[in-house]
Amino acid sequence: MKRLTAEWVSNPVKVTAIFGTYRKVGVIDSAMDEVLLAAREAGAETTKIYLLDKHIEFCSNCRTCTQEAGREPGKCPIADDMRAILDEIKGSDAIVLASPMNFWTVTALMKRFIERLVCFAFRPRGALPRHSQTSEGSAGAHRPRGDL
Repeated sequence: MKRLTAEWVSNPVKVTAIFGTYRKVGVIDSAMDEVLLAAREAGAETTKIYLLDKHIEFCSNCRTCTQEAGREPGKCPIADDMRAILDEIKGSDAIVLASPMNFWTVTALMKRFIERLVCFAFRPRGALPRHSQTSEGSAGAHRPRGDL
């Protein structure tokens, strides 16, 4: 954790925890409570988001959200709770993802959420994927929008 300074006290760090668990008050919650407690004790503000409680649709891979360059995430045409979650993430200094392992990977809740983070990428239609670029480094594909 960062050392507690006068600047940090006047402008505390915000930590957002995203939970991809199907069971509240379980092992994942207990582990994350310890992480968030340590952050609060160091002066951080903390927020919990339970994906189980949110309406998040699957990404349709329309790539509408990846067409505009810039520091802001692209706008997804799907009307669900993802926009509010993205706003929370953008306002955070740190993000912690927490998920149990199901069949050697994170839960479907977490996968759905992670897939929707594509809105932070810039990949205009017709651009070559990075691995297809020439040695001169053609512009266009897979550039991040900015610091997250």
